[in-house]
Amino acid sequence: MSALIHLLHNKSMHTYKIFLKPKTTRSGNLGVINLARMLYSDTRHYNLFGKNVSSTNVPDGFKHYTITNISELFDIICGSSPSATFTYCYRSKGRLYLCKTIGKEDDEKCKHAYLCNKLQGIVASGVIKFSKNKDTYKIYIDNMSGTYKTQDSDLDIIKEDFENSFTDINIELLKSPNIDQLSNKQYCNIMTSESINYDELCNLSTSFERYKKNRLERKKKKSHLIFCAVLFLIIVFIIFFHYSLYI
Repeated sequence: MSALIHLLHNKSMHTYKIFLKPKTTRSGNLGVINLARMLYSDTRHYNLFGKNVSSTNVPDGFKHYTITNISELFDIICGSSPSATFTYCYRSKGRLYLCKTIGKEDDEKCKHAYLCNKLQGIVASGVIKFSKNKDTYKIYIDNMSGTYKTQDSDLDIIKEDFENSFTDINIELLKSPNIDQLSNKQYCNIMTSESINYDELCNLSTSFERYKKNRLERKKKKSHLIFCAVLFLIIVFIIFFHYSLYI
């Protein structure tokens, strides 16, 4: 039997706030990569999730749900679609913030800084995909974030808390999908273009352009090193020649 889980939905912004049940007290002290985004995250966060919205304070445009099983969760999150993809932020007190994406064009709206809106108490952030097929439900979670330094081990925490909140839940963690070719292939077989990172990680033309760019940068760096080496040798030769005139 799953615990009673509360969920708040901002219908106009396609965002969700789910109140999971942490298995134990979480510290949630991720490092921040992009501190500048936090300077104006307050306004963006409230645009996405409202201000002081709760189960007892539900303004127009919001809807409150109480969920008792995994099928109810997926019916709300996915609707009639077989899957739904979101950026997510998971806080230490069990608050899971979701912002629905249909592609890279939603990247600016759904930045992790705007979802989390905190420097401390953040357990994990990345992209999450809910997938259903008849009576089979599965969640895929990665740790791709340009704002927070979510480690592979941080994903284990959100997995534990999901499992503590819903019985018979099936979760697959996509840890560091950009670290090697095997992880990247697994990621691209699961995620779709709805993920804000899909084009960067999976699109062949994008990957090729990135490869060409990296190759060009390596060539420039190599040319610069050769130039510096030649210049150094010339300077040494001039000094040696100048010194030899006085011997």
